[in-house]
Amino acid sequence: MLQIGSAEWIAMLVQGAAQHDVAVGAHQAARMAEHARSLLDWNRKFNLTAITDPREVVIKHCLDAVLPAEWIPCDGPLLDMGTGGGFPGIPLKIMRPGQPMTLVDASRKKINFVKYVIRQLHLPCTDAIQARAEDLGDDPKHQGRYRVVVSRALADFATVVRLAIPFLASRGWIILYKGPGEHYSTDALGPTPGRRFGPVTTHAYKLPYLSDARMLIVVPVHSTPDK
Repeated sequence: MLQIGSAEWIAMLVQGAAQHDVAVGAHQAARMAEHARSLLDWNRKFNLTAITDPREVVIKHCLDAVLPAEWIPCDGPLLDMGTGGGFPGIPLKIMRPGQPMTLVDASRKKINFVKYVIRQLHLPCTDAIQARAEDLGDDPKHQGRYRVVVSRALADFATVVRLAIPFLASRGWIILYKGPGEHYSTDALGPTPGRRFGPVTTHAYKLPYLSDARMLIVVPVHSTPDK
């Protein structure tokens, strides 16, 4: 039976990423394994994830987090909104140790777990905050602070964009991990004072070994001058 952190599990992660020209080193894969192993340990008591099979964990959690990394800007602070058990934020941080990251979730048990992983992996410049996104967006300490906001499986397109806008710096990106059938259109958002949206781009990819279709939606957002 496949075990998280075994040579076979590490090879699945490294080789699966390589299929998409993403280079995950053995040390990075081992750190992702430590995150995944802790997730399942905590899950026995706190119900953090429905994905518990080690093969699905490597594919649907770790690989899904890092495969679209080339389309996610790496300059400036990143906010992972609705991080759950730390996805995609923790794997992205392992791949990008120099990028400041903040992981947010409304669930206290999930944020307690993420804080534990941050300590265990000694991840620099990484914060975990227990809060609802709509409440944190009203906090002046977080308004306009981030260049990138990512979200995976939090809500529909329009809801995620509305929640993310207060966090963005004058020029930034909202990035959604979605399935292939997700509807998206900034036209449906209506007027957004002080902001304008650039052309939305999408990037399709398939999860290795399962061939499950995924899509990354990238929304550039710019500030507009006050009239």
